[in-house]
Amino acid sequence: MRAIFEPALDWKTWRAPNARLVSLWSAEQNELVAKCDAEIKRIEKERTDKIEELAANFREKNMEGLPDELKEKIREAFKTTIAKRTEEQKQLLADHPKAAVGVNLIDRNLKDEHKAIMDQYAKLVAGQRAIRPADDFAHCLTEVPGKIPPTMLFFRGEFNQPKQEVAPGELAVLTPSTSNPIPRDDEILPTSG
Repeated sequence: MRAIFEPALDWKTWRAPNARLVSLWSAEQNELVAKCDAEIKRIEKERTDKIEELAANFREKNMEGLPDELKEKIREAFKTTIAKRTEEQKQLLADHPKAAVGVNLIDRNLKDEHKAIMDQYAKLVAGQRAIRPADDFAHCLTEVPGKIPPTMLFFRGEFNQPKQEVAPGELAVLTPSTSNPIPRDDEILPTSG
């Protein structure tokens, strides 16, 4: 009897519940979800670009009184990744901290503008999420197609002591004399059947 369920209840390669989730969406819902997710991604990229533009404008505004040569050095130092900055670049950014404000600090310096952009794009994202169908999954007991694990008879019921392989079938004590045999792998189905 255990050999019938062994392909789905394979304890040697047990799958976590999330690995057994099956989507209940139709093809139309999958298409709508793909469109909504693409639109949400586009909106979020646009929001990120706006925040980066806001930060760049803030940096430029704070460098207004500086000579052009110094401005260019500060821009170059800011664009260089932190790990690759020279000591001169680090000192330059330390001397002009308002010219080194990144996206992560813009909400502290330009609260109202930052909040307006975030609120505007939050409404757009919320509108897309309202259109997107809710996730609809079911936890199913399924087997991995093409992989049929052998079912072993355990000596004294101890799984650490497997003996001979057992074929799928009914319990011997409950089997009538004219029972139909259960095939190990049904040729018609992609799974064992």
